[in-house]
Amino acid sequence: MTTWFLRRRVLPTLIPLLLVALMAGCATNPVTGKKELTLISEDREIALGAQNYTPAQQSQGGPYTASPELVRYVRSVGNRLAKVSDRPNLPYEFTVLNNSVPNAWAMPGGKIAINRGLLVELSSEAELAAVLAHEIVHSAARHGAKSIERAMALQTGVMATSYAAQGHRDGVWAVAGANVAGQMTQLKYSRGAERESDLYGTRYMVRAGYNPKSAIALQETFLRLKNGKRSGLFEKLFSSHPPSEERIRNNKEAVADLPQGGFVGKQEYVKAMTTLQHAAGAYQAYDKGSAALRKGNAGEALTLARRASRIEPHEALFYGLQGDALAADKQMRPAIKAYNKAIRHNDNYFLFFLRRGQVRQKLGDRAGARSDLERSNALFPTAESNDALGRIALAQNRRIDAVNHFRFAAQAKSETGRAAYKHLAQLTMSDSPTDFLRTTAGIARDGRLVVSLHNAGPIDVSHVVIGLRQQYGNIVKTSQFSYKNRLPAGAKVQLPTELRPDLQDRTLNQVIGVQVLTARPL
Repeated sequence: MTTWFLRRRVLPTLIPLLLVALMAGCATNPVTGKKELTLISEDREIALGAQNYTPAQQSQGGPYTASPELVRYVRSVGNRLAKVSDRPNLPYEFTVLNNSVPNAWAMPGGKIAINRGLLVELSSEAELAAVLAHEIVHSAARHGAKSIERAMALQTGVMATSYAAQGHRDGVWAVAGANVAGQMTQLKYSRGAERESDLYGTRYMVRAGYNPKSAIALQETFLRLKNGKRSGLFEKLFSSHPPSEERIRNNKEAVADLPQGGFVGKQEYVKAMTTLQHAAGAYQAYDKGSAALRKGNAGEALTLARRASRIEPHEALFYGLQGDALAADKQMRPAIKAYNKAIRHNDNYFLFFLRRGQVRQKLGDRAGARSDLERSNALFPTAESNDALGRIALAQNRRIDAVNHFRFAAQAKSETGRAAYKHLAQLTMSDSPTDFLRTTAGIARDGRLVVSLHNAGPIDVSHVVIGLRQQYGNIVKTSQFSYKNRLPAGAKVQLPTELRPDLQDRTLNQVIGVQVLTARPL
């Protein structure tokens, strides 16, 4: 970091204006018909959803694969509603997530997901239609896009560059870059947006031939659950789509003005849910096993995971949990066999490859570990996979690859991220010391320039070389001095110099620069 002192005249500073007004265009909302400013074009809106749809799925359990028939059924209901929406030309996609938490969400561009855990709480196809229609309106009415636009305005056009998927049994997964998947799946819509989705969602239901009263019954059920003992289970759903008496009244008023009757489909829904309902006990065992493993009880977790597999042998998650429990119990080769089974049932979920790669790395199978970790990273980049790949690259003297992997992993606020940050500092301190060392400067009472050196990095350093640049008009003088002692991580030191800036002569246009040139990592 360079510190500059300017004397006598203040150089003109160009302060960039917030360009939101210049970027904005006026458009008519396709659902409400209202005029509104837009910062995100439809093409960009669609691109945002497409770029973040797969990472969001991976971070929340991955796609549900044990019953392809159920997935096709949900998609058929969603597509039936999408065709009668106010934006039927959006590239709608509907997926079922392998997640026990009752929840559903929509991204810009028509990318919609519903969790396995919510499907088991519904009782008819019309209730499923109510959920999906509500989410379709969020996409069609640009609710997600408008939330992002508000964030753009508040952040002067800079969008969030990190993603943390919380609540999954496997912790917090950090993703670098302009990946806003996490924000887009956890948006808390305004009361107005929720009311619009309720209102127009019931209209979509009628257009598609469903009984809109099911939307009222669904909200009544959610309100009872919110006020009951199971409210904690629905925390995510209720945080983004809070049920209330007001919403129920509004729904009743909206439905009263719509044609009555329509398809409900209780029997059709029960038939489509056969596999999932049959496996209910298996997923309960899996959830209990996951909780047991988090508490360090690998034996109990393994017993419950095996019980789950006997009930539903086609579910990859159950074999993955077996692998996790075996690995925690230091049974590495049996763990690999369990992960192999998980991957045979679902080779499109990052976690199985990540875990198998980590076990292979512990067994010294560097080539197998690298293959698995790269596959995991391709499906969903995480701090864990990048840290492990960085260590492999370091062992193979692939320094540039190691730096790139550690730089990615270091963004995670976790033990893995902190470890990666230390590796990154060791590798790049000599070349890029200003990434870790900070300098500020001041004038001592005797008139000498004093440099304050702060080691903001994660490792100790020594032999820090600091450069000074002094400019008077067209005359430039440079010099440097060293601090050879150990400077611990987090420590600061005051370093007096022999430079004495002339603060009295106001005719001088004096500029002084201070910068760390090199440092030795310890």
